[in-house]
Amino acid sequence: MNKSDPIRMLAEKEGLTLKMAESTVNTVFNSIEQALSQGGPNIESSVKLIVL
Repeated sequence: MNKSDPIRMLAEKEGLTLKMAESTVNTVFNSIEQALSQGGPNIESSVKLIVL
């Protein structure tokens, strides 16, 4: 699986444009990356997922 797979799946499932789905996936990945780089015992509290 590469990055385009979850973008395509999100767009199809939620009826989004590919651009909107790409923005959402990028936001999620960037949030996870930021939380991991900050360290800490509980990454779940640092990552906020937006459900459309």
